[in-house]
Amino acid sequence: ERVAALLARDGVETRSWYLPLLDRHPAFAKSCVDSSLQVAKSLAPRLLGLPFHLDLDERALGRICTGLSQALGSHA
Repeated sequence: ERVAALLARDGVETRSWYLPLLDRHPAFAKSCVDSSLQVAKSLAPRLLGLPFHLDLDERALGRICTGLSQALGSHA
């Protein structure tokens, strides 16, 4: 959440990935999952989707990379 907030401040939109996990998704909750999904449950709240599409230009990529580097650097 902290990294997403720092990126948003720089105009970089992010998304949460894999939320809800399949074991909590209404379409699959009763039939699809037969394990504890420990690794997925550990990773899900920490996965962050960054912008990716064919129209990203060098300037946008630079802004994303710089913002991410600064956000992660401030975490260390």
